[in-house]
Amino acid sequence: MNNNIDISLTLGTRADMSGINQVRKGVDDLSTAARGLPRELISGGVGTVADARAFSGASAPGKMTIQVEGLDRLAGTIARAEGVAASGLSSQGQTDKALEEMQAGIARVGAKKVSAQLADVLAKGKAKVEAWQAGMSAELGRLNQEQALKKEHSLVKQINDAYDARKRTIEALDEKASRNLEMQAQLLAIENEKNRSIIRQKQIRGEMTESQARDALAAIDAKDAGERREIERKQAENAVKKAEALAEAKAEQIRRMQELTQSSPAAAGVRDLKTEDFYKQADAFKNAEAALKQWQELAARQKKLKKEIADAPQEMAKAAMLGGVGIPLVAGLMQKKAQDEESLKHVTSLMDSMRKDARMPEAANGEMMARLIADKQQQEAALNNMMDGIKNTGLLGDVRGKSGDALYMAYADSLKIAREVIKNRTASLADLIKEQEALDDSVKVAKERLNNVLTVQGVQEKADLNVQEETKKTDAWQDNQRRDATVSRTAAEALSKAAEARRKELDASKKNMETAAKTLDASLDSFSGFADKHAEGNEKAQENVTRIRDTIGRLHNKDRKLWDKRDEDDAKWVEEFLKALKEKFGNAYNSDADRGMVKAAEQAWKSMNDILAAKKTQEGQEQKIKDLEEAARKVTALPEDIQAKSMAAMELTEWMRKYREGAVQKAGDLAGSSDYEILYQVEDVVRKALQNGQVDKGERAQLASQLKMLLGNDRGQDETPAIHGMVELVREILGRYSRSQETAQKLNAEVAELKSRLNKIDSQRGYGH
Repeated sequence: MNNNIDISLTLGTRADMSGINQVRKGVDDLSTAARGLPRELISGGVGTVADARAFSGASAPGKMTIQVEGLDRLAGTIARAEGVAASGLSSQGQTDKALEEMQAGIARVGAKKVSAQLADVLAKGKAKVEAWQAGMSAELGRLNQEQALKKEHSLVKQINDAYDARKRTIEALDEKASRNLEMQAQLLAIENEKNRSIIRQKQIRGEMTESQARDALAAIDAKDAGERREIERKQAENAVKKAEALAEAKAEQIRRMQELTQSSPAAAGVRDLKTEDFYKQADAFKNAEAALKQWQELAARQKKLKKEIADAPQEMAKAAMLGGVGIPLVAGLMQKKAQDEESLKHVTSLMDSMRKDARMPEAANGEMMARLIADKQQQEAALNNMMDGIKNTGLLGDVRGKSGDALYMAYADSLKIAREVIKNRTASLADLIKEQEALDDSVKVAKERLNNVLTVQGVQEKADLNVQEETKKTDAWQDNQRRDATVSRTAAEALSKAAEARRKELDASKKNMETAAKTLDASLDSFSGFADKHAEGNEKAQENVTRIRDTIGRLHNKDRKLWDKRDEDDAKWVEEFLKALKEKFGNAYNSDADRGMVKAAEQAWKSMNDILAAKKTQEGQEQKIKDLEEAARKVTALPEDIQAKSMAAMELTEWMRKYREGAVQKAGDLAGSSDYEILYQVEDVVRKALQNGQVDKGERAQLASQLKMLLGNDRGQDETPAIHGMVELVREILGRYSRSQETAQKLNAEVAELKSRLNKIDSQRGYGH
């Protein structure tokens, strides 16, 4: 033993000097008690007691050493005294002089009392030192554990803080994207509403037609719908991105936490080590160590007993040579030999029992020794492996000076703490995994919503395309209607203008006729005046004048188409008379009165012809006006007529379609309701005749032929209901359906003719000509 007491310190701790003072006092008490011992008991045999009261100290990083001068000699003295007191200085025949002097010294000083006092002093001093060391060790262990746990908590906090920061970033980016989409939607709404307003204003100002405005608004609506779908799709995609990013961040947190758990010494060394397993391994090692020690002791005892038993005859022979004095010795030796033989049997029995337990009943001592050594080494290695794992956790306190169960308990306490850390880590991971599962579910929900959005948008886009196609058809139809209405209106206006022009011409003709009538009256009056003078006394001349006046008066109000033979003859006569009258009285040498008479007669006849021509012209003009007005009316009604006849044709066509379906179904039902073969033949003809929608002449002939055969087998509703029903069906097809087909064809032809007429009108550049 040296004079030093080593105290390990952890950085940042302070030594408890009260404990050092207790050590000082304990050593002083030991020194005082030792001075009362006989010289024979003093260590070294020099007869002096070590004065172990001089203290000095030295320090090193993490360690402080206290040196107590003379501590080694004091300890030797105490140990010698304890040995003497414990042995009781047996006198079994020993006559050593030194021993007798020692016994005398012990007797003088009262060895028992000294030994008791010395033991008490030693126990107190040792207890104080051990208490101080235990306190320091516990404090150092606690500090080590706190530092290790703080490190663990710091690493966990770093991982959690990193996740929280990433989560905040993801949520901030998602919120920013959401705001951008909302703003985009608002801007688009403002832009589209502005464009709609502009279009409406242009339409009001007459800068856009109704069709142009309609198409422009439809384009804006389509653009608006597409943009809204794009925003909705981006929102769904952003939701998926956010959910995936959060799930990925959580997965990264779990991965780092798992890596920390796997890389942590605590996890690596004691993840699968339970406290009870450690205790069992410690017990296994102690048992293996105890078994080896027991075997070694038994083997040594066996060897010694065998030697003493073997040497017993020789020792008894020597004792017998002493004569009477040796008799008790021989007896004692014989008794000892018997006792040794019993002891040997007992030892051998114990060793055999150990061989049986090891399942090596025939093993030699050396083999058994090797087996027990191997067992000890194996258990020790397993225990050391566990202890190394616990030590590597960083949670082990100061275990210097500890051994046996105390050491194992210290390790077990550290294991409990490490297991608690693992338990908490496992629970934390379990919570994180639950959060991960929830986030994964959120990803699934977001993806499902995205898929639903894409599916709905796909269906919506397809539906929009279908609607747009139908809308285009409707728009085209409306445009055609407007075009037809415009064409008809324009044509009607042109025809009305033409009629108005004819009416003006008619008015002018009427005015001219009135002028001609006046001229006629004046000319007749003038002619009568001149002619009456020339005809005085000339009966023939008077007859001619009278005939002219009567002919003109009769014919000027009579349409040429109504003239009879007399009228024609009178008119011819008048013309010949006028020619002759001009030749006789219209010469330059005739008098003014004669020439005036000729001119008056010619003017009267001309005026009559002008009146007749004007009447004919008026009749033509009036008929033309009527034709133009009727044409205007018909042109105006053309679009309505086209629409009405088109709707009638469509309705009739739809009725025919439904009728065909029902007729084919009815024919099949009738054929299947009985065993008449003819019904199947008729059903086949009906189906083929109706499958194309139009029953032609040949198909009607086939149906008529089938009808004759049916009528030959028809015996009435009661006797042959299926045949009777088929007869009625075929008659209906040949009658009602065929007439409907002809009507539909006629309507379609009329619609085509009306459209052709309208197109012809549209292609003309003038109307009423």
